[in-house]
Amino acid sequence: MTGMVGRKLGMTQIFEGGRLVPVTVIEAEPGFVLEVKTRQKHGYEAVKVGFFEQRKAKLVTKPMKGVFEKAGAKALYRYVREFPMDGLQVGESVTVEKFAKGDRIKVSGVSKGKGFQGVMKRHKYRGGPDSHGSMFNRAPGSIGASSFPSRVWKGKSLPGHMGAERVTVKNLSVEDVRGGQNLILVRGAVPGAKGTILEIRKTRAKMAAIEIKDTKNNVVGSMELSARFALEGKGALMHEAVVCFLANQRQGTHATKTKGLVSGGGRKPWKQKHTGRARAGSSRSPLWRGGGTIFGPQPRDYSYELPKTARRTALFAAISRKIKDGELHVVDGIRLEKPATREMAAILKNLGLSGGSTLIVLSEADRSVLLSARNIPGVDVVQSKDLNIYEVAAHNGVLATKAAMEALEARPL
Repeated sequence: MTGMVGRKLGMTQIFEGGRLVPVTVIEAEPGFVLEVKTRQKHGYEAVKVGFFEQRKAKLVTKPMKGVFEKAGAKALYRYVREFPMDGLQVGESVTVEKFAKGDRIKVSGVSKGKGFQGVMKRHKYRGGPDSHGSMFNRAPGSIGASSFPSRVWKGKSLPGHMGAERVTVKNLSVEDVRGGQNLILVRGAVPGAKGTILEIRKTRAKMAAIEIKDTKNNVVGSMELSARFALEGKGALMHEAVVCFLANQRQGTHATKTKGLVSGGGRKPWKQKHTGRARAGSSRSPLWRGGGTIFGPQPRDYSYELPKTARRTALFAAISRKIKDGELHVVDGIRLEKPATREMAAILKNLGLSGGSTLIVLSEADRSVLLSARNIPGVDVVQSKDLNIYEVAAHNGVLATKAAMEALEARPL
């Protein structure tokens, strides 16, 4: 059994290893197996399960009453769902103990209704100037030309009803299962308000396997990596994380001199009229050579932040892309008795990483490796705790030690 129906009770927080973890508490009462679908009879394998007892018999249709009677159920159920089958029989119970801590799940439910909303809240429009007289503060703007197509394009983002729609949140993790209370604690938020009925389904975690080599390119073993190293897609998130990283590196010290900062007199160069020349009020005018600059760049702060979870997900998505493209190499260790650029260059050549940019990831600082690699063009060394998405994306290849990969595996996502 890979799924259940539960009710959202709310959110709370638990402490795990000294770390505060926000969790959603879901109540999932035991379900009753009503029917078993088989490939021979129905063309697919699944089980039909009833959840949450229905106390008002008049709300149950006659066909469903017949299903309950045929299965020998002693009660009527409000919600009947089908889930993939794994050996259950009619009459058996399905409890929260089918889940375990660390399971990856996806949760579906109806999101909170927000009513009728404008484009700024519904579609994240930036809006117009907020100054007085703008007349364009929160308006949607143009919705189409008049001559062609003389209509509004289908799919145009406009104000309308927001929320109250089925939403599925994927890649959630189970933090705790309390069988005696029929509770599942899920890390993070799930759709809907308190009392929302949710569908909880296990997902098949995609595992990544990678070979471990020695510095002479001989395979000495393999390593099973968790699903965080098998992420797919996430291109938009990776782009956003790289842009954020580069923006945070900007100094923002650019500046131009305005009219009040350049040298020059404050008096009128000549009288206003009857000189045959254009009117002039100051030699510091932006029209004059040596005058001030209008609307020029001024010092500013370009930095902004992404949520921690978004940054970490983007990093592991970039590493996943490197693994998929065969650009990540794992070695059992890099051991140099003393700094030697020649030996480091030989290691990179053995592994097929010479001639391009390479990022070496270590679990802890190693002075010999750092000094050996710093003279090789395009080669950088970083510790696993300091690894960021820009360094991963900017290098053609990544060379990581087994200990560094284990440290990344232990990193919270």
